[in-house]
Amino acid sequence: MKAILLAAGYATRLYPLTRDRPKPLLEVGGRPLLDHLLDRVLELDGLRDVTVVTNHRFAEHFERWAADHDCPVPLRIVDDGTTSEDDRLGAIGDIAFVLQQLGVEADDDWLIAAGDNLLELDLRPIQREFVANPAPRILVREVDHVGGPSPYNDVKLGADGRVIGFTEKPERAEGRHAAIAVYFFPPALPRLLARYFEQGGNPDAPGYFIEWLCREEAVFASPFTGRWFDIGSHETLAAAREAFQNA
Repeated sequence: MKAILLAAGYATRLYPLTRDRPKPLLEVGGRPLLDHLLDRVLELDGLRDVTVVTNHRFAEHFERWAADHDCPVPLRIVDDGTTSEDDRLGAIGDIAFVLQQLGVEADDDWLIAAGDNLLELDLRPIQREFVANPAPRILVREVDHVGGPSPYNDVKLGADGRVIGFTEKPERAEGRHAAIAVYFFPPALPRLLARYFEQGGNPDAPGYFIEWLCREEAVFASPFTGRWFDIGSHETLAAAREAFQNA
């Protein structure tokens, strides 16, 4: 398995904190956000390497971050060449860019995760579910958005854990689950992305790709209940810092 951590955004909603520092390197609990995520990723069985994709503006920040880690697997920083919100590739565009830059092998499974995720969760049980049923797998948690708009997405689950409906940022949520930006994909990921873009897929938020994928392939979900923070605003950053202040 290989991991791609998405860290190429510009986080303008967190200005001025992120004007000269990338969001995944903001500190929570005395450590960069990305450290917490990397801890979880490095626990995965059979992990072969980790790639962090960033933009050109902050590439040196991540290079210095990586140099400070004695990582047990190769830790690679990939610069997507963008410099602002105006020319950014989007999360899905960045995944495709990394796959093109690195090349892929026929047996590569993939973990994809957003670098601003702060979660307390052992990913290995979910990895085992993915290995037993090697179809795309997302992580979902219960939310209270039924009947109203959702800032995340709306996920409907079948009795067997299959995702039977997925809508990115709906105006009216109908299900009781939302997905977080942590995904397990089989080796078919490059082929699926190519087909997605051939059909005019949105290169931005990962949820748009998952919404499309659920119409094309069987996608399964694993619920989780651990602590999770999506660091997208000053309020969520403050809440995470308060929760992890003694970590």
